[in-house]
Amino acid sequence: MLFDRVLYLSYAKNSLLTTEYCIKHRKEEIAVQKKWVAIAAAAVLVTAFLLSGWNGSQAQEGKLHNCPQPGKWAISVWAGEDRIETGQAIATCESVYIDAAYYLDSNSQNWLRYFPNHPEFNTLLTLNNLQGIITLGHYIEPTPTPTPTPDPLVYLHNQQIVFVASEYGKEDSLWVVNADGTNARQLITNMDYLSILQPKWAPDGEKIAFIKKWSGVWGGHLTILDSSGQILNVIKEDIVDFSWAPDGKSVIYSIKYDGIYRFDVQTKQTQQILITSPGTYDHNPVWSPDGSKIAFVHHEWENNFYISLINFDPKRVPYSGEDIYNNSRNSEIKVITSGESTYDEDLHPQWTSDGKKLVLYSLADSGTIYITDVAKKLVIEISLEDQGLSLEYWWRSEPVELSPNGREIAFVSGRSLYLIDIDGTNIRKVVEAKLNVSYPDWSADSRYIAVTMTPYMYVVSRDGNELYTLSEVAGDKIYSFLDWSP
Repeated sequence: MLFDRVLYLSYAKNSLLTTEYCIKHRKEEIAVQKKWVAIAAAAVLVTAFLLSGWNGSQAQEGKLHNCPQPGKWAISVWAGEDRIETGQAIATCESVYIDAAYYLDSNSQNWLRYFPNHPEFNTLLTLNNLQGIITLGHYIEPTPTPTPTPDPLVYLHNQQIVFVASEYGKEDSLWVVNADGTNARQLITNMDYLSILQPKWAPDGEKIAFIKKWSGVWGGHLTILDSSGQILNVIKEDIVDFSWAPDGKSVIYSIKYDGIYRFDVQTKQTQQILITSPGTYDHNPVWSPDGSKIAFVHHEWENNFYISLINFDPKRVPYSGEDIYNNSRNSEIKVITSGESTYDEDLHPQWTSDGKKLVLYSLADSGTIYITDVAKKLVIEISLEDQGLSLEYWWRSEPVELSPNGREIAFVSGRSLYLIDIDGTNIRKVVEAKLNVSYPDWSADSRYIAVTMTPYMYVVSRDGNELYTLSEVAGDKIYSFLDWSP
């Protein structure tokens, strides 16, 4: 309780008291000195109790006992000769430097004090044997522990990339490889000369889903595997695109001219979320990070698109595509932004990790990247044509990828991979290839990007200083549809 009275000392930088500070608080000390007489008496009793167990052999002569901890107050006791200089006495605390010492004189009822760095304020000049004083240890700023630089090869070895390997005239196959190029293994071979599209890891890292497509049709069957390649589910619909729920327990997918559906992987139950209105096309549904909303693209015949948002309530679905034009009729569906593009263009909306923004793109006019604030409905449009660039699109590829931390956007232009900040500034080239660049995908920590540069697959650091070749991990084939494990 004695500490409350002198607590202000601990807030003075390096415990250095200026003359102005002492004068300001001197009047306050005088006004409350009587109050502290009783407390001082209690302190004397405490000190007496501490000393009652000591005898001549136990007390170390010439030493201050019970030295304070750094930044803490303590009741210390001098055991040694009488009338020793206070500075000499407190210097015997070798483990800590003492910033201040206080003693309440029972005769004068005044506080006597000692500051090693300000002798002009000192009134506690000497100490007697077994005299108790209040001491303050000097606070030592802890030395920060440097963050070790992670070994990139160790990190990459513990990460996995799923990809499609293709060979002309033969069936596609699905592979998984460590991001350092080791432990490549084939999960499944697609018989009957079908295409494998859009393999995506579930957020739990335990499952992989992909679309199995027949030649000449728009969509295909959605197949879900475990990480060993064992088939868990097959949804036999004409599915165009899909995304995983944040908890990895369900997927949402679109069927052209039909609507958007949700499939529960555990119960195997299907639920329609949106009924597509006549003459329109709803696609590219993607969950918000918290699972409360679903963003999707609504296209019309006239090539108008609407980036729309559903406040997902499983008890109120399915919603109608007609409600997209009439927000007053159904407040659960909202239009975030709109524009023009080709009717079958994916746009590929992606959420930032905080759920506040959506990033999407259009291939029209050499390519435009849109960064949309969901709440404010503010849109930043980045015309790549104005930058002398153009989006490079390969069949069903996604040339624009938002980093998991939501800070940067990777995109492909020509034979190069570029980055741009989420505010639309600072476009810079990461790596340039001799032939084609395609299928960029970020690592979970946003430090690396997997990409195909014909004919092989590579991993490049976001600053372009590290480049690792994953050559021929699945043989002499074409690699596509890369997806990094969570």
